[in-house]
This record gives sequence, structure tokens and C-alpha cells, in this order.
Amino acid sequence: MKVTRCWNGWFWLTLPVLFFGLSAVLDRGLVREIPPPLATSDLNGKPFAWADTAERPVLLYFWATWCPLCGAMQNSLTSVDADHQVITVALQSGTESELRAYLQTQGLAWRVISDPAGLIGARYGLRGVPALFFIDRHGRIRFTATGYTTEIGIRVRLWLTARMT
Repeated sequence: MKVTRCWNGWFWLTLPVLFFGLSAVLDRGLVREIPPPLATSDLNGKPFAWADTAERPVLLYFWATWCPLCGAMQNSLTSVDADHQVITVALQSGTESELRAYLQTQGLAWRVISDPAGLIGARYGLRGVPALFFIDRHGRIRFTATGYTTEIGIRVRLWLTARMT
């Protein structure tokens, strides 16, 4: 009986350490401070420039159609997108027409930049998706996260980002 309690105690103490340790490993190497330029257009043909987002914080969200964690975050991102500037980058998710079909099937109206070869993701130091970059109104990266992030976690980071100067 004591062995079971001891194991249960160790399990619950170890679980957060493993979670945050994995997150730290995935976040290692991500771009900090100034985001690399995104000299591209979104799926609708609208050119993207960081200067266009200077008034308020931006969430830059890297995701993929084949990523189950990204799928689990879709509702949260859609909700956040209704209140904040969100730019998404679809990493290695097929052609633009395949990506448009996916967005339509899922009912997603996000602003999407396609990254079929993963070149944008590489410039940002990605090791996996989903990956989030919280960028303040001055164009500086204030927070990063890799892996599943709750809606409240996203909103709190955006709130904090808005208050940083």
C-alpha cells in the first residue's frame, strides 16, 4: 500500500517536470527579440508586413494540418482571432489549394501564410508545432510557446504583451 502511494506521489511530482522540461527543449533555439521578416503574402494574396501590425500585439501561430495538437487548439485560436491580431503560418501542409480546402472544411477564417517547405519555420527556429510567438506593438517577441497551449494561456500572454513597453 505504501509503495502505491509513493509511486502516485512521484508520478504527480514528475509529470509537471517532464511537461515543462519538454517545452523548454522545444523552445530552445526559437528566435528571440526581433522576428525575422515575413516577406510574403497570405492565402488571399494580401502582402504581409510587420509594420501593418504596429498598433497592438500580434500572435504569430505556426501550425500544420497534420498536427493533432494544432487541431485541438483550433477553437481556441478562432476565439482569440476574434479579439486579437493573429497571423498563422501553415507549416508543410500541402499546396495552397489543399490548404484552402482544409480551412474551408474546418470552417476556419484565419489569416494564413503558407510555408510548404518549412523555410519560414526554420528562420524562426522551430522544432515542432504548434508554436506561438507573442509580439508586442514595437515588433519585439515577448513570449514563445511550443506545444499545446490553452486559450486562457494565450490570452494571458497577449494581455501581458500589450502592457510591455
